[in-house]
Amino acid sequence: MSQNGANDSRGTLGDYFAFLMPDLDLSRDPIPTWPPDVFALCAAILRETGAYHLAVTNWPPRDGWVEWVSKYGETWRRLWCQRKVAPAVAAREWEVLRGLASMETNLLRQGDREDSGRAVRALLNLLALADQASENAGIPFNEPAKEQDFYFHARRRLMSLGLGSSLCERIPHARGRVLPKMHTGQSGLTLRSLSHHLAFCPPSEIIPKWRPFDTPARDQHFLNLLLVPWPPTISRNSFTENSVPGSSPRNMPDDFGYFNYEPEAAGGAAAHIAKCLEACPSSRFPHGVVLPELALDPREYESVREAVLAKGAFLLCGVAEKSASAESPAINRLHFDVALTDAEPDLIRFISLTQTKHHRWMLDGAQIDQYGLRDYLQRDRLWWEYCDFRDREQNIACIRNWLAIAPLICEDLARPDPIQEIVRSIGPNLVVALLMDGPQLQTRWSRRYASVLSDDPGCSVLTLTSVGMIKLTEEKYPRKKRAHRIIALWQDRLNPPREIGLSDDSDAVLLRIAKTARREWTADGRSDGNGSFYAIIEDYAHDVLQIRTGATRKSRATSTGGT
Repeated sequence: MSQNGANDSRGTLGDYFAFLMPDLDLSRDPIPTWPPDVFALCAAILRETGAYHLAVTNWPPRDGWVEWVSKYGETWRRLWCQRKVAPAVAAREWEVLRGLASMETNLLRQGDREDSGRAVRALLNLLALADQASENAGIPFNEPAKEQDFYFHARRRLMSLGLGSSLCERIPHARGRVLPKMHTGQSGLTLRSLSHHLAFCPPSEIIPKWRPFDTPARDQHFLNLLLVPWPPTISRNSFTENSVPGSSPRNMPDDFGYFNYEPEAAGGAAAHIAKCLEACPSSRFPHGVVLPELALDPREYESVREAVLAKGAFLLCGVAEKSASAESPAINRLHFDVALTDAEPDLIRFISLTQTKHHRWMLDGAQIDQYGLRDYLQRDRLWWEYCDFRDREQNIACIRNWLAIAPLICEDLARPDPIQEIVRSIGPNLVVALLMDGPQLQTRWSRRYASVLSDDPGCSVLTLTSVGMIKLTEEKYPRKKRAHRIIALWQDRLNPPREIGLSDDSDAVLLRIAKTARREWTADGRSDGNGSFYAIIEDYAHDVLQIRTGATRKSRATSTGGT
């Protein structure tokens, strides 16, 4: 039996629904009362058969259909809060499917058949009703008092993080998930084009973890991010060939090898970041602090976390955990830590989301030249980062009622499989990619891959690297060139890409991100009424501030290989 349902042994609608929801018998059971379950059933079969394309060829089925969906979708949500069954209009569509329970699913592709047309119309109607009923599910906002039970229940479903998040009640995670959605792609035609509020995620090795943070700042229309391009220096001898016997890539030619990255303990990260925070103007104090990939070791990370959370900001940073023994690989991960506001005085409580890298960095000859590593790694070999893989997880932190952030680590931005189906289905407003890379110029690879997500579904993408990595490229980007301090790149759907530079006497950049509302449409003709929000940098001169602590010149004078 295949994961996605394509198997002749369950080729009917009834068989397919029973596979997705094992306790359901379509031929006799009433419609499930929880809208995300119905959404998953309809979305899965429309995706499997491709029949969703009929939503743009012979739609809508009646005049006033959009108003019909809006009215009865909201009715469904209210009825659920009253512990009542789904509205009669949804039950009638379900009865159509019950009557066709023995219909072969492959016939749904034939939209010219009368029974196929009825089944597809019922599926599309139920999909739209369930999507509308689930508006704002998983989003921290001030819920109407009469509907709070619906939103509390949605939050409980999402925060059962052991097996990852899903809004579904009766559908096992291994057969499909439903997650909240922030953007609907406005080009092309896929299943993602048919919903505003819910995303169906088919079975995948990626474990999504959606976390809504219900904090007092949830209604703020902006976000201040402090970008700290730590560490200030990286020694080339931190890159070494992995020489442990038997650790070479198995069954691979001799021109493949593993390299270790073991940064020197620079120290002082917590004190440096504390000074950066102190130097920020009170009117623009950071809501979050972001550091690049592999910026801190575990001990430094704990100190930095304490310093950042004590100020009420969140921390997103890369952590390098050295191998426990000569034979075990290192761990390359990120931490996303958010302080909780209901803690006792002098007590810091926080939620820590962790995520390991999904793809190893592979150094080729061009990169060895770029970073000046010829004395440490053979140029004529391909070198894979010697790091461990854990369960592939994707965190999504919803920290505003308009903003969901999805963090990535370097190659995970560039490799479309397997992460991008989840990311593009959800459409997070902001993707933050932590990098070990050179300057973030518009001509570099990061812009190319960021544009994929900014074009569809409309994510804004921020990439950040360290000053230390940029310094390794001095021969390619010498000091006289502007590139030598471009630490970040911003790309959104509404504006040209923007390089974010660090001036020679600055230690960090304070970025002000604002929301702007736009109207998005589903392929079946439903508008969200300017309910989609884009994260943007409105005024570059005003919204990007250089943060100076006074320590930059001193640290440059005492470091080696500085720019």
